[in-house]
Amino acid sequence: LILKAHDVVPTMITAGSGTVGVRVANHPVPHDLTTLFGGPITGSSANTSGNSTHTTAVGVFADIGNALDMILDSKCGPHSLVSSVVDCTDERAYLLRQGSLSIQSLTKIIPSLRFSDSFTKRGPG
Repeated sequence: LILKAHDVVPTMITAGSGTVGVRVANHPVPHDLTTLFGGPITGSSANTSGNSTHTTAVGVFADIGNALDMILDSKCGPHSLVSSVVDCTDERAYLLRQGSLSIQSLTKIIPSLRFSDSFTKRGPG
């Protein structure tokens, strides 16, 4: 979800956009990390912008490994597709990227969801 950032969210997280992306991963590792830390964790996507997503630590390292302090190697979650991205900064939410969640699933939660007619099939990142 893309949300309007609260004033306490650092500019480093928003890149000066005034918005923040919030993801709830369906995977035990980030759930365990948030429990251990007692709050949210931040991170970017594990690929260079515009490149395909990676499903292995080897792929991440090949793409951006030299820019990272650490890669936490864990099996991928149940979805091999990218995350669905919904912009909730406007009065009506807009689907920016269709991913593992179907339009039907999303419109059950957000009946007024707007999306492009080009979102007819799901594909890999």
